[in-house]
Amino acid sequence: MAGSLAALGQFVLSEQSLHESLQRVAELSVRAVPGCDGAGVTWVVQGKPTTVTAAGDFVRRIDEIQYALDEGPCLHAYVTQDMVLTEDLEDEQRWPRFRAAALQYGLRGIVAAPLTVRGTRLGALNVYALQAWVFDEATAATAALFAEQASIVLGNAEAFTRAQVTAASLEQALTSRWEIDTARGIVMAQQRCGPIQAFDVLRDMSQTQHRKLREIARELLDQVQDEEGQAGETAAER
Repeated sequence: MAGSLAALGQFVLSEQSLHESLQRVAELSVRAVPGCDGAGVTWVVQGKPTTVTAAGDFVRRIDEIQYALDEGPCLHAYVTQDMVLTEDLEDEQRWPRFRAAALQYGLRGIVAAPLTVRGTRLGALNVYALQAWVFDEATAATAALFAEQASIVLGNAEAFTRAQVTAASLEQALTSRWEIDTARGIVMAQQRCGPIQAFDVLRDMSQTQHRKLREIARELLDQVQDEEGQAGETAAER
């Protein structure tokens, strides 16, 4: 447990994608919880649960059963924000359809811990055992402590990923703005008009051709570059 928590603390989020961080969490969970045969992270985005990573071949299938039936320990932990402990699935009465299906895959012990950061529900950490009575209250407490630490890591990883996406979107927006402004300058030079009239020309082309303004601008830039390249080749031949 101490080694797993220490490993969590060594995450460098600038070098870890969200998926990589989640995979590490699942792997460390298997090490941290005695008797664990597999672990996974259920991530809920816009109300849709997904197993974004798993350690153990059977974990994804167990999670998929829950999602298909809309019942099970990880969904229960996510919705109620309570720890789930099932010492033996044979005796579990809360999710009868999930119980029947999961037993066919040999699942017996379950611990599901909600992942929450600053009041925001992120998903659930799911720990599974193929033997009964290997999980108890002490196991649940260990998983809860690990989930608390993991939630912080995952929350930071998600924030970092969002920042990356925002930066990429901003860069794309700035590039599009530069292309449009440059294309407007080309139209001004070609048609000897002002900036407003040049922008109207580009906008009319966009509306007439049913294409985005940045596509029209990029095409005009490519056309001018090609013409300049051909002119340069001709001059060189002379």
